[in-house]
Amino acid sequence: MNNLETQLPHSEPCERNKHAIFNVLAPLLAHTEFLLEIGSGTGQHAVWMAKQLPHVKWQPSETEHYLNMLQPRLDAEAPDNVLPPLTIDVANYPWLPSTQENESPDVLLTCNTLHIMSKHHVEALWKHAGLLLQAGALAIVYGPFKYNGDFTTPSNAGFDVWLKQRDAVSGVRDFEWVNQLASDNGFECLTDHDMPANNQFIVWQKLAAN
Repeated sequence: MNNLETQLPHSEPCERNKHAIFNVLAPLLAHTEFLLEIGSGTGQHAVWMAKQLPHVKWQPSETEHYLNMLQPRLDAEAPDNVLPPLTIDVANYPWLPSTQENESPDVLLTCNTLHIMSKHHVEALWKHAGLLLQAGALAIVYGPFKYNGDFTTPSNAGFDVWLKQRDAVSGVRDFEWVNQLASDNGFECLTDHDMPANNQFIVWQKLAAN
């Protein structure tokens, strides 16, 4: 790690998981032009992955509270295909500014966010993704999930306890609930990949309107 790296906001889990995520994500982005990342955090994923994918216009975003964690890395390391970050609260729509109102992302990506959001915000995420994305676009979620109410590992059960002690509205989400929200807003689940560190990489696709 160089001197600049040690001065920037840093997430060790982001550093560890970026290769595993990229290996699954990259084939899906072969023909992607515009990706919107919800909850870019420290910007480590956005900067590193966008460098490997110069054909993708990568739009990072964060809530106003965490933008000061994202901006320094983008200022220092972002390649030309990473756009200036947007301030996005998923509960407030539209997400994109008027200068981008005629653009619709080919891919929406969000990593390690659903278990931090409140249920209201998870519901809003899918509602507004359904409004923003066009038929054929992908919505991709990376993070821990429960299935049929059960945790996939004891460590995820412990993580859920820790999350709720820190913030009572957070917690590891049930796949079935999230998938129903996606379906209610016009998405179909295509794949669910098991990932290292007890996470999932789940891909939904926006269906054509009836």
